[in-house]
Amino acid sequence: MNAINTQRNKTAIGINAMEKRTKEGAGNTAVGKSSQSNSTAGNYNTSVGIEALELVTGDNNTVIGAFSGDTLTGGSNNILIGYNVETDANTTSNQ
Repeated sequence: MNAINTQRNKTAIGINAMEKRTKEGAGNTAVGKSSQSNSTAGNYNTSVGIEALELVTGDNNTVIGAFSGDTLTGGSNNILIGYNVETDANTTSNQ
């Protein structure tokens, strides 16, 4: 995780977890190698697994499973559980 200036209450565990989190965001938790690694915004996202929620910029997403939600970008309020689970589209919300 790089220096974070405006984020509050974040947790990153794993190599490159939240690596590019340099902009706003609060309450995010990333566990696993590259979890939320390319995500630069979004609040209250939780990801557990290798590359889970890798690109997310939406809010309130919960993902458990390796590679799950790794194509989700602007979607919010999603829950994904399982290996490589994705939403219908990369900006889908409420799934």
